Amino acid sequence: MPATGRDPSCPAIPVGTPDITSLIPAIMPSDKSEDSFIVTLSQSPTFRFYSPYRQGIYRFRLLPENKDVSKAMYQKDIPVASTGIFTVSLPVIKALKTKENYFWELEYICTKDPKASNPIVFGYLYRDQLTTSQKQEFSRTKTSTQRIDFYRKNGIWVELLDEITKAYPQSKTIWQQTLDAEGLQSISKQPLLPTK
Repeated sequence: MPATGRDPSCPAIPVGTPDITSLIPAIMPSDKSEDSFIVTLSQSPTFRFYSPYRQGIYRFRLLPENKDVSKAMYQKDIPVASTGIFTVSLPVIKALKTKENYFWELEYICTKDPKASNPIVFGYLYRDQLTTSQKQEFSRTKTSTQRIDFYRKNGIWVELLDEITKAYPQSKTIWQQTLDAEGLQSISKQPLLPTK
């Protein structure tokens, strides 16, 4: 999902450069309306975002589905020192229940002015649970390629990207093909920034 809003105090992005983007598949589950959902199995999911800015601070929040900021389940300020794709790895959050939706947002902090419209991306996280037959199928996966195929087939996006990045840069071609297939061609060749 591309960013919304842009305060004049934010740094300019060169023409043709993608804005802040969340690595979310373009094809969303049909029963989830038009909202952007990321599917995970984990209580400590990983989010990935493209930053067009050479430096700055991003604020990530995970909230209940009703977007109540006062009940944030997780919040962290993340310094980014280069243009590219960065990772936000959450700790184990026991309150992340299966079969429930959560709201997330990532804001680029250009200014401390509370009235400013800092660029922001947002969407929903859905924590799924494998069925008995899926668990049996997954138990038979022995290689990274088999796990990638399993996650792709079942629409489990967070773990799919996690599995691909384990072998990066050897899996760079798979990474680019996966993002391209999901409508993320504008950022698929961007560098993956080191995780801090």
